[in-house]
Amino acid sequence: MKIQEVCNRTGLSKRNIHFYIKERLLAPGVNEENGYYNFGEEDCLRLSLVRELRNAGLSISTIRSIINTPAVAGYYLRLHLDQLKKEIWQKERVARSVEQILERLPLNPGLENVYAISKGADIPEPLSTEKMAEYGEGDNNLVNQFLWTRFLPEENFTEYQQYLWSKINRITGDPENANYRKLKMFLSGLSQERVDELLTFKRRHENEVAAFDEAGCMDYVESMKQSLGEILACDELVEVWKKDYELYFYPVTEIYDSDIQELVAEISPWFMSYIGNIHRICARLYDWLHMEEGRPLLARMYGELDGCLDLEHCHHCELEALVSFHEIVRTPLGHRPAK
Repeated sequence: MKIQEVCNRTGLSKRNIHFYIKERLLAPGVNEENGYYNFGEEDCLRLSLVRELRNAGLSISTIRSIINTPAVAGYYLRLHLDQLKKEIWQKERVARSVEQILERLPLNPGLENVYAISKGADIPEPLSTEKMAEYGEGDNNLVNQFLWTRFLPEENFTEYQQYLWSKINRITGDPENANYRKLKMFLSGLSQERVDELLTFKRRHENEVAAFDEAGCMDYVESMKQSLGEILACDELVEVWKKDYELYFYPVTEIYDSDIQELVAEISPWFMSYIGNIHRICARLYDWLHMEEGRPLLARMYGELDGCLDLEHCHHCELEALVSFHEIVRTPLGHRPAK
């Protein structure tokens, strides 16, 4: 279809559509005879979604992430909602101060009157980035979106699934929850590109593991043995693991192995397939590492990783965290493995 028809269907101007094409939110085909764009139904869907999300105040870069990887939508919408709540909180404080000024202001004030009354109204300073991060820090819903969004159903929740999701957010809502506090700190240091990359990789990886049969599990154990050796041979990978162990790898492993997994499994049964396979895989690898053949590698792991490893807890699943981290070609932690 031609651009004018797209304008009519989406309510967007030609200028806006060209801008969104430039921003890589869609890539319509081009008619080779006249050089005009030839739009399809998916292009209209994308543009309609862009319009809705722009009306909600989301940035172009965030919308691009959502369009390219719809699975991250919940994470970014939660992030945006948190930001809106912080802005509302700040504006409400300012509004109360302005009301105080109006109540005390004479009908014909002088400059000194305006200054003195304004000074007494205690108008708050604009929130710095640090202060904005502090406000609402007890809300762990964003971390739950990051951890579990890949396992949630794409269609609308049933009433029972909504109840379970609310329960997960309620029982993890304690601001003093150490694992959630660490993960929030970790996520705040990631670029949007890295978050997209991490969520996309984990979704693909977890789908693959959940689908393993017995032979697939055994094959993965063998590939993990090789990967562990490659990791230990790469100084940069070892340093990345050690740097992010306390804030990311350890907390995620503990949360995945907690009672929360049972609630997530009720929402999404395939999650339990993933967890069941990972437990079996890591148990077999753990046993091999404690055999004569695997002991040299185990000794290297504990030596190279310098205390940033605890294979005795969480069904030995730090093994899977270590290997899956290595499988990302460009790691989402902002580093590239050394060649």
